[in-house]
Amino acid sequence: MEIKNASSADCCGLEPTGGPVKTHCPVEATINLIGGKYKALILWKLMEGTLRFSQLHKEVPHATPKMFTRQLREPESRALISRPVY
Repeated sequence: MEIKNASSADCCGLEPTGGPVKTHCPVEATINLIGGKYKALILWKLMEGTLRFSQLHKEVPHATPKMFTRQLREPESRALISRPVY
């Protein structure tokens, strides 16, 4: 897993359904993108560099595998992170 370098037009302002978010507040837009129980922690850990799924999951030990996977899929669907297949 790694944080994807993208312009704000590529990743900001999308709802979980993929539609645009109607907000004029940058803080609200940020919360819409990274809100969730573990997403901020996941993104923070990925700022240090690329991690494999198991390495990243060790950094967030309280998350169940199901919840952890769910928390990873949303930022991936919004192009905030990329999951390369090796």
